[in-house]
Amino acid sequence: MKAIMFCIFILFVTTICFAQSGNETITITTYYPSPYGVYRNLQLFPSDEPPADSPALQPGVMYFNKTEEKLFIYKNSTAGWVPVGGEASAGDALVNSAHSQSDCTNAGGNVTDTDVGLKQCQFNAAVCPSGWANYKAYSTLGSATCTACAYCADCGSSCTAGPRAWMDSSTSLKCTCTTGLNCRRPPYGGDCSGCQWCTDNHGIGYDRHCTSTDFYKTVTAPVIQIGCY
Repeated sequence: MKAIMFCIFILFVTTICFAQSGNETITITTYYPSPYGVYRNLQLFPSDEPPADSPALQPGVMYFNKTEEKLFIYKNSTAGWVPVGGEASAGDALVNSAHSQSDCTNAGGNVTDTDVGLKQCQFNAAVCPSGWANYKAYSTLGSATCTACAYCADCGSSCTAGPRAWMDSSTSLKCTCTTGLNCRRPPYGGDCSGCQWCTDNHGIGYDRHCTSTDFYKTVTAPVIQIGCY
């Protein structure tokens, strides 16, 4: 019996020795959100535009803009995304603080007002330059003319969409008119007096200018200025 107890004691001591000589195991308990942390490397997924979803629009959220090669941090609903270590001075910053008024003029834009205290950059273009984002829906629309029957100037009625002055509006301006395919020139030439339509008694196919499709055309006023930040 004593021999058995001695063998058990020797086995227990040997097990302790092997356990102490093995690799050390560390268990870390963390919390969400983490109260603090130390990282050797931390990589953000690069993107062209800042996050727009509600969870991301919280003070302290960061993103890396791969176009500008800058790190941005969300400051608040007024300042928006601010470049880390490169925030424009209060008197020079554009809305959302991503660019300065100097950046605007250097890029060929015009500094103009917004619906808040800070300024925006107005470009004479339909879209913002690379690295810039459209501020709300600020834009100016030019005009587009829909010309009626191409064969007889007196046939149908033309219309014009636009222009529209500078404002925050995403509504497009359009108009629709009859096209040359909806009226016809008198057969074998001649003048345009008493224009005849493809829907008159002669009907479709009376001459080569009549067709049953594309009776109307719609034009949209183009964007000629856009607000950016």
